[in-house]
Amino acid sequence: MADFGDSVDRNLGDRPKSLWSLNQSQLNMLSRCPRQFQDQFLEQRSLPASPQFHEAMEWGQRFHRLMERHILGLPIEPWLAGDRELGVCFNALQRSLAKTFPSFETLTGTKLCEHRRSLHMGDYLLTAIYDVLILEEERGLIIDWKTAAFPRSRTDLENDWQTKLYLYLLAETSVQPVESLTMVYWFVRSKESSKIIPSMVQFNYTESWHHKIQKELVNVLEHLTQWREAFLENNVPFPQDAQNSGYGDIRASARNKPLKDLPSSNSRPSLEVPAWDTIPAIKPDSL
Repeated sequence: MADFGDSVDRNLGDRPKSLWSLNQSQLNMLSRCPRQFQDQFLEQRSLPASPQFHEAMEWGQRFHRLMERHILGLPIEPWLAGDRELGVCFNALQRSLAKTFPSFETLTGTKLCEHRRSLHMGDYLLTAIYDVLILEEERGLIIDWKTAAFPRSRTDLENDWQTKLYLYLLAETSVQPVESLTMVYWFVRSKESSKIIPSMVQFNYTESWHHKIQKELVNVLEHLTQWREAFLENNVPFPQDAQNSGYGDIRASARNKPLKDLPSSNSRPSLEVPAWDTIPAIKPDSL
């Protein structure tokens, strides 16, 4: 069995000594504003975050640690003490899970929390950290806890690099069939802590979506390489607007290009995952 405690990129063959690691946040920023990507990741310049942002981040981290301990069967009472909102959100989520996912507490499959996976693509190392990853021989489920006060739309999430990258990496680094992979977002917080009703958004993966994301990734990384070389060699700044920077032309031209530096299907690690027959499929009508 593969060692799930480490990144699986070590199973995907040799790679260059120096790679630029990219995560979903960086890909989102690159797609939204390349100049901001240059400022933050090439020149290490960024504005300080507000106290409210830090407070929200700290609360979100506490909730994630709470869910990790709960899933792993560790005591959670100390984490709930002194944080009423944390307890209210946790209990509301448990009630919602009991209705839409009744076997969640008794799953017998492989359950991984804060699990990192990476994939080498060209000069880059694509990396994701899964809040919860549940695996069986013929199914894979990603769960992501969202602690923002307002849920996001399904369209927004579908176009977000977190959804696309997390599903893509799982498909490329596991033996589960692509069509059996699912990602579920749970929004667990509300602006009014007395009226917390968790909501979820589910995405079922497909082969066609996988190939679409793969082409998009190749195009984005080719474009990033061109921008980096122009900036480092000639001090040409990244464009401010990706949509008007020739990105569309690169994306279109790459449709007929061979996909380079992608691991082949026979490079996927062999996993021996125990079955958990009791888990129900989450139906779209439960969204």
